[in-house]
Amino acid sequence: MKPTEIKLVAGMLEEEHPDATSLARAIIEALDSKRQGDSMYVLGAMYEGLPLLWGPFATSNQAAKAAGKLTSPYKDRSMPGRVMRVWRIGDEPT
Repeated sequence: MKPTEIKLVAGMLEEEHPDATSLARAIIEALDSKRQGDSMYVLGAMYEGLPLLWGPFATSNQAAKAAGKLTSPYKDRSMPGRVMRVWRIGDEPT
């Protein structure tokens, strides 16, 4: 969850709605719409010619933090030079 999503939902909770069902529907539709416009990130690497991807993550910082927590072949010190990288979904890998 992002702070902007929390503010969006909090604001909607303060508005008048005919019933809980219509409020729930409005919140879900608003979050879906907002998230479609937001950037998403993945953590990626290549391992013996195979792409490895983890995610998606809401922010690049979340993806970077996940690198230290995920089980990965790159934690093996016998494989020097292996790098995990954060990509924004939609960017072309270099």
